Amino acid sequence: LPRLDTALFDAIHKERKPLFNEESLTQWAVDNGVSRSKFTEAYNSFAVTTKASHAEQMSRNYKVDGVPKLVIDGKYVPLGNTFQDMLANAGQVLNSVVEPARGAKASK
Repeated sequence: LPRLDTALFDAIHKERKPLFNEESLTQWAVDNGVSRSKFTEAYNSFAVTTKASHAEQMSRNYKVDGVPKLVIDGKYVPLGNTFQDMLANAGQVLNSVVEPARGAKASK
């Protein structure tokens, strides 16, 4: 994974390779030194299909329309015109969420 993570990101986002189905993704993995049989076994494993299904459901729930997307406490989405704006707004959102939660825990 560490060897292929950045390469896969670059292949999809920089090289614009359409790696969105099993066949194309498998071929990309093989071209990058992964055993076809091991990749296919892992790709179709219960653990991977479960995690992929969960990720798809979360994408629908959070209405992900692009990346990066930041969701705080499962319900707060900081907005911004740039990633830096979003991160700055996230700090404000975190403070408004975390401080009341700390107060509630302290009073218990």
